[in-house]
Amino acid sequence: MNVSATDRFTIDRAAEIYGLDGWGNGYLAISEDGHLLVTPTRDRTRAIDVHDVVVDLARRGIKTPLLLRVPQLLDGQVQELTGAFAHAIQEYRYAAGYQPIYPIKVNQQRGVVEGLLAAGWKHDLGLEVGSRPELLAAAALQTPAEALIICNGFKDA
Repeated sequence: MNVSATDRFTIDRAAEIYGLDGWGNGYLAISEDGHLLVTPTRDRTRAIDVHDVVVDLARRGIKTPLLLRVPQLLDGQVQELTGAFAHAIQEYRYAAGYQPIYPIKVNQQRGVVEGLLAAGWKHDLGLEVGSRPELLAAAALQTPAEALIICNGFKDA
């Protein structure tokens, strides 16, 4: 029996190979026609078909490569992180509080850092820097009044 590669390569197999369940954290899926879906709120009914977005942008004259930002993913991750700490603080009767800090070295792109600050504003999300350029970038950003800017491992004199 001769089975084509496309008959053997299923959507479930693609999800397994690319590890969507492991690192996609519920935000990524594969559609029935094999397209990558982004689910900004983890609600599959509100999924965005990346292929369709790229085709639509190409129709408007925008060519690849391109960067698609989904700020709702940042918001979801901040809410999940702060929610997990709030739950642990309550469960273990931890007397102190928790304040999230984002290490800029993870991703220094202004849109990402500003998106995280916006998502974490009500949690006083702060920034961690380890170099003079990171400190200058952090100082130039609008942060919540109670947010911390932590200089960790500063290398300059």
